[in-house]
Amino acid sequence: MKILIVPLIVHPKADAPYFLARSMADVFLSAGMECAICTDPENTFRQVRVYPAHLPRHPLFNWMADNRSYEEWMYSQGLLSKNAVLSDTQDIQDAISDFHPDLIIAINRPAANIAAKLNGIPCWTIVHPSMYRNAWFPSRCMHGINQALTELQTEQELDLKTLYAHSVRRIAFGPLQSSPFPNDASITRLGSMNIEEHRRTRTNRVCIYLGDLHSRPKAIAKVIEEAFAGAPYYVYIWIKDVPAHTYKNLHYIKEPDSTLINGCSAIIHDGNNYFYNQAMVNGIPQMLIADHTCMRNYNAMAAARGHFGVYLYEEDLEMAALYETYRKLMSDDLYYECAQRYREMCQHHGDLSQLSDFTYIDLINKDAKQP
Repeated sequence: MKILIVPLIVHPKADAPYFLARSMADVFLSAGMECAICTDPENTFRQVRVYPAHLPRHPLFNWMADNRSYEEWMYSQGLLSKNAVLSDTQDIQDAISDFHPDLIIAINRPAANIAAKLNGIPCWTIVHPSMYRNAWFPSRCMHGINQALTELQTEQELDLKTLYAHSVRRIAFGPLQSSPFPNDASITRLGSMNIEEHRRTRTNRVCIYLGDLHSRPKAIAKVIEEAFAGAPYYVYIWIKDVPAHTYKNLHYIKEPDSTLINGCSAIIHDGNNYFYNQAMVNGIPQMLIADHTCMRNYNAMAAARGHFGVYLYEEDLEMAALYETYRKLMSDDLYYECAQRYREMCQHHGDLSQLSDFTYIDLINKDAKQP
């Protein structure tokens, strides 16, 4: 059995799709399946073949986009122009021609859904609740992809969730309370984006992972140092483009280490889907530094609504606001208690180890039924 994972990784070795693709690959490899990933070669994966994909450029004259809808966010990433869709589809087609996968898994790469359809290969799509909100988006967002679909001689789509509806399976993470979907979306729900680990003893360690903020990295580091330097606990910090070093109790690390989340007292992050999920899975209270884009804002609202986390918008990020919001999270026991409840709900839905069972259901059983 051969699985081709096709993620959009904007920040190499740091994005949620990177960590999810890596965890998925581990699951398939442990089940005796072959696995390949089509992405930017800057990303490294263990025992997995990597096929190159060329990241598109962000569109010009898109400064006023607020990206509150999924389609506008994808357009702002440069993925929905005609040339980008055709180029990405060709990259994936090249990977298919060499690897001959039995299944394709798409993570924010519509071209993967298109390539799977053109080649008659079953496709799974990773989805997020923000994709299903009835948010308005400019019509230009779908023009390019529909022009590409016409050139590829396949039908046009009204929006991306309609394109994803052709997938054999749509997989989402987290319980219904934090990740609701319309009843007709037919979602396969898992609790964790990783294989569940033994729960470690809670320490006073704090993790701060900020890779997708718009402020200058040095300015962000200054705010964090003003708020946390000298505190009686270790703080592990990853800020994109800030080199690894140690300052008092602050440990800046080269890349975000997801294994540090299990056992920490709190995590502060930018709304990254993977960190958000792993904090929930491990019952860790979380603070999100959010913007107004679809997924990051949705995660922030869900954390506040479920009372397992708090949030602060980027434009309000300064030392006093950061420390006061963090103090609120740590001083109210209700946040910790709610984080434990959401942890239990995530456990009810299982983890990534179920993917091998889904493969059997969707592929092996299907083949056995064919004459």
